Amino acid sequence: MKPVYKIILVGILLAGSVRSFSQENNARMLTMQDAFELAAKNSAQLKASEINTDLARQRVEIAKLGKLPEISTGLNYGYLSNSQIWEPSFDKHITKPIPHNLTQFSVQASELIFKGGEVANNLKKATLEQQIANLSQEKIITGQVEKISAVILKINKWREKLEQGLSQKLEQKVSLVNFLLGVLNDFNY
Repeated sequence: MKPVYKIILVGILLAGSVRSFSQENNARMLTMQDAFELAAKNSAQLKASEINTDLARQRVEIAKLGKLPEISTGLNYGYLSNSQIWEPSFDKHITKPIPHNLTQFSVQASELIFKGGEVANNLKKATLEQQIANLSQEKIITGQVEKISAVILKINKWREKLEQGLSQKLEQKVSLVNFLLGVLNDFNY
């Protein structure tokens, strides 16, 4: 057999093995960190938990405001005019113009002295709710980390099995090519 045919035959046999490994080059490796970031970005449960944690933090801030004094201000403006003056017999009346501007400013300050521990208990309650929200969020994150880790470990096991299977197939094809080259060399002599 001519050397050109040998090269063509070997090329055809190797093309099948190269094509079987070509998908491996296009595969994107997903690291654990990337998987965790994707899960945190796309998890509706985690987003809801973050909102609950933020609301609990805001409730603590509102409960702290109960300890502070309250100050309020006000401004009223009015205009009084034209007074009606009647005689005691109600026969005659006179209208007298009395232009008068009414301006009233007010400032009010108050501070809570005693309310039976309600403010302190509301603050403790809000703080405990914030701790519960934080723990709930940590539980969700931990659960997602465990699930992602388990999935990635399974994927890695499958990948190892696939690579072992592909390497065995490649070895078989290489040994077949070597055998065929030996046979072709025997025919050539």
